[in-house]
Amino acid sequence: MPTVHHVTPTWITAFDLYPLQSVDSKLHWLTAAARGGWVCGFGHETGVAFAAIRQRDGRFQVSV
Repeated sequence: MPTVHHVTPTWITAFDLYPLQSVDSKLHWLTAAARGGWVCGFGHETGVAFAAIRQRDGRFQVSV
């Protein structure tokens, strides 16, 4: 994911050729990251370089 705003599964990049596949893939990896306590990097984010992914009330959040 390029920025922390893209943690929302339906927020994809404008140049994505397979947006529905990307949403499915993001749901898979975000769930794994939240369950595993992963620290993820955001290559195009200016404010938060690395953060943990958490899932609360069915939504994914960035935890700095």
